[in-house]
Amino acid sequence: MQFIAGIESELEKRSYGLLLQVVPTLDVELATYRTWRAARRVDGVVCVDPRIDDPRVALLSEPDALPAVVVGDPTLANGLMNVWTDDAAAIRESVRYLHAVGHRRIARVAGVEGYGHTLIRDDAFRDETERLGVRGYVARTDYTPDQGAAATRSLLTSGEADRPTAFIYDNDVMALAGLGVASELGVRVPDELSIIAWDDSPLCAATYPRLSALSHDVTRYGAHVARRLFDAVDGKPKASFLDSTPVLRPRGTTAPVPAR
Repeated sequence: MQFIAGIESELEKRSYGLLLQVVPTLDVELATYRTWRAARRVDGVVCVDPRIDDPRVALLSEPDALPAVVVGDPTLANGLMNVWTDDAAAIRESVRYLHAVGHRRIARVAGVEGYGHTLIRDDAFRDETERLGVRGYVARTDYTPDQGAAATRSLLTSGEADRPTAFIYDNDVMALAGLGVASELGVRVPDELSIIAWDDSPLCAATYPRLSALSHDVTRYGAHVARRLFDAVDGKPKASFLDSTPVLRPRGTTAPVPAR
């Protein structure tokens, strides 16, 4: 909602409205783009969560396609106008921070494998844990609290010798679910387990202890995307724009590994 609010803040300046249409499948989304293109019902499109070899990006790259901006890494945008955050750098910072305070078994509770940003985060996590000699675990989920909780429970009950001492979650709701699982299992946070959430939000500040999180200004990000969409609508040259690198905000769920 913060991202959408940022988009609308720029649309309002030009008296444009936001059409938000929920679709059940990728095929329906592609059909919707074709309908919009044929009828010229919209002036431009914001494409979010690009996949590897995304057919939406291919469709929006056609000569008569609607003006579009891709919210994602330049490697996923096929030369379209795009705005992105440096997810790889953020993951590397998180792993380095946890390593610096003594963690040597770090888990990544990751999202859907087909998304481009998931692959980018996976690669950065694997590279950084290998570089530092840290044991890294990756658990795959669909971003929901239920799967975040299940992944956390599975890793925390794998035996004390193999149990991760730190978790990095791909969103805030899974991190919150993981915090609940740790409490359920009697694992103290942050004394015995450190937790970092992606996408800092009011939820992160409302928990106890407050969730450490990777933070960037999501509302500003949405506004930046909208400005670049107007560039595309106005026919300006396609380009790639780094909006920000999420910054780690340590709070109450990260701490040094206790001495044994």
